[in-house]
Order: sequence, then C-alpha cells, then structure tokens
Amino acid sequence: MKRVVVVSLVLLLSIFLPVSAGELVVRDGQGRTYPVLGEADGQVVLRNVEGKTGRIVFAGYDRAGKMIGFDHMDVSGTEDEFICPFPVTDEMASVKAFVWEGLGAMIPLSGATVIGRDTETSLFDPTICNFLNNKPAAVSFTFDDSIYDAAVFYNEMFKKYGLCGTSMGVVNNIKNSAPAKWQAIFDEGYIDLGDHSTTHAVRYQEGNPDAQTLKMDITDAYDTLCEWFPNQKPIAFASPWGQYSTAAAAEMAKRHYANRGTGGGNAPVSPTDEQWFRLPSEVAKNDLPTETLNKWIDTVIKDEKWLIELWHGIEPEGNTVFTYNMTEKTYDEHLAYAASKKEQVWYGTFNEVTQYIRERQNATAKILWANPSNMAVTLTDTLDDDLFDFPLTLKVNVPLQWHGAVVTQNGKSERVTATLEGSRRYVFVNVVPDRGAAVLTKIK
Repeated sequence: MKRVVVVSLVLLLSIFLPVSAGELVVRDGQGRTYPVLGEADGQVVLRNVEGKTGRIVFAGYDRAGKMIGFDHMDVSGTEDEFICPFPVTDEMASVKAFVWEGLGAMIPLSGATVIGRDTETSLFDPTICNFLNNKPAAVSFTFDDSIYDAAVFYNEMFKKYGLCGTSMGVVNNIKNSAPAKWQAIFDEGYIDLGDHSTTHAVRYQEGNPDAQTLKMDITDAYDTLCEWFPNQKPIAFASPWGQYSTAAAAEMAKRHYANRGTGGGNAPVSPTDEQWFRLPSEVAKNDLPTETLNKWIDTVIKDEKWLIELWHGIEPEGNTVFTYNMTEKTYDEHLAYAASKKEQVWYGTFNEVTQYIRERQNATAKILWANPSNMAVTLTDTLDDDLFDFPLTLKVNVPLQWHGAVVTQNGKSERVTATLEGSRRYVFVNVVPDRGAAVLTKIK
C-alpha cells in the first residue's frame, strides 16, 4: 500500500496557498477553516489509509464552482481499509477532499481512489435488462380452464425439459376437481396459478353485465384462489374467450396486473397501461403443425418481445373433437424445440414475466458507492413488496480491472463473470427491489 507522508503545515501552505479570494474554504465540525487539498471529478469514494486519526473531509461543487455539498467523517481508530463514501448528486461537477489531523498536519489523499462521473474512468449507473438474465426474449406457456388431466401432462413435460407454465384457473372447475390435487401440482414448482374467472360463463361486453356480476366473476375469483392457495400470486388474468370491455378491465385492475387475450401475436417489451389488460397471444389449435408452434419461438427471438402461448387440453392422435386441444406428441416436440432455445429465451410463467416487467417499469437502479475492490448498488421500486419480490437483472458497470465479482444481497451470494464491451467492463446481477443494497466484491 502506498504510504502517506505527514507534511508540515508550512510546506503544504507553500504548495497550495495562497488561496485566491474566490476559492472556497471548508470548515470542520468545530468551525475551524482550512484550504481544500486534492481534487477529482464527479462521484468519489475515498479510502483512508494506515488508520490515521482525525477526519476525512469532502466538498462537492457545481460547474460554476459553487460548493453545493459538504460532509466530514471521523475516522479515528478505523481500520486501514475503512471506506468513506461521499454522496454525490447529479449537479456536482467535482469533489475536493483531504484528511485533516489538526492544524499541524494536512495530509493529501495520496491513498484515495477516485471514480469520476465525467471522465473515462467514470462508472455508469446500472441499467435494468428487458428480461431476466439479459435474455433477448421471453416466453410464457399458459393453459386454460383448469383441466386437471392436461395439467398433469404439462407438469411432466415441464419437468422433462426444465420449463414452466401457468394454469389459468377457473374457480368452479378447480372446486369440482378438488383444490388439494391442484396444490400437489403447484408444490412441484413447475406450474403456478393464474386467474381465469369464477365461472367462465359471463360475457364481458360494454354496458353488460352489471358491476356486481363482474366483481363476482373477476375480483371474487382472485380472492378465492388466494384463499385456497395462499402461496400463489395469481396477479395475471385471462379473460374468457378473450373478451374485453372497459368495465371488465377496470374490475381486473383491482386485483390483477395483466390480462391475456386470444390471438394477436407477441406482446410488447413494455406494455402501456391499456396494453397490460389486452395482451396478445398465440393460440394452439389442432390443425397447426409443430413447425408452426416452433416458428412462434423463432419469431419472438427475432423480434425480441414476449410470447404468451395459449393452450387448452389434450386430444388423442387423429381426434379433432375440440378445435383448441392438441396431441401429446405435438406438445412434446414443441417443448423439446423450446428447450433448445434456452440461451436466447427466458421461459418465465405468466405471473413471473408480469412481475418482472411491472417492476422494471417502476424501478430505479443506482450505484451507492464504489472503490477498486467493492461497490454497492441499490434497486428500488414503487410497487407492493409483498406481491413484487421477483429479481431484476441489472447490467452493472464495474472497474476495468475486474474480471468477475461475488454479489451479495440479504446474505445470499452468487458469482458472476465480467464481460468487456468497448473500453468498459460489465457484470449482470440479479437483485430484488427494496431488499437492501447489493454489494459486489471483486474476485481476486
């Protein structure tokens, strides 16, 4: 470690003074004044060296040279590696700092590490990736009407290929087939629960039905599903027959955060408030060959959007009794193809992708502090933390010397590898909003 030389006040004054009449002077907590020594652009984290006693002092300036921020910290008796972060705002153009040990010794920060906002060595604030793990596209498999035998088959297929899906639950149908049987499926972790109404019998039309009927079919369905399955979060709705009305959408929004329609192609990466309750989908039908379903996957990868597939039940080979049922063979072949595209696609449930995008649309990521060996990032959003606790993937700019990091949030850690993009290095880290800072530690 670089040694700090204790320099006499006389010598320092000969180097840094006289102070011009217009230059600012900082004061410590006891009102004593002294000139500012050392300067660095932008955001700064300074490391105290060799356990010096006294205070470390910071002053932040705007581009006109006006001091708009000041702080000082007692570092007496701290360890050699004590880190002193100074909060820098966007308005600050520069920061000046020094260690003060009393009027007899003004020590320049020769041991400080400076990361500048406006220089080549500055670190950009993190960006939030469109989809989990920075995958270019997302796919959600949904299947309607609470057909228990079909759910058992889909569960086995998801286990076989390492995929997942959402059962869009009809309350009356689940009741008839016994909630405990469905709970056993959910407990395996490959299928979660969405909301597909109470009855699947109400027509949602402008001006019809009345408000009480809409509440019974939409809001009461959510409440019942949550009562039966308290570990599920059925925040995604699927309107029966793909119906839509402004009154129905308003009722959905009381408990839900998304609604899937029938047909229309791929959903946007960032739906508007209106689009959230009219999300398009691709509908599986028994006259579609496997190649058509596989092309859905290829198209969403090319377009970098969100594909929501809509399935129903299973038909024997050659049977076309119900238009929207398909054979086990077709689904098996389609899911095998989907699994081959995992490097390019995030396969999240309808609820999970809804959580992710909603969080992304309402979240802010910032670098809290940084130094050559460690840094901390924060991720906050404006949503209900009980419902929205899904991790977001952040692209974090790290110092150029880093080749990897250990990321820790709330006691959970993971190792990530840094990638070089131009003259900067980045890591991709998964962080849960509003669960405290995530600390990144350079892998030595």
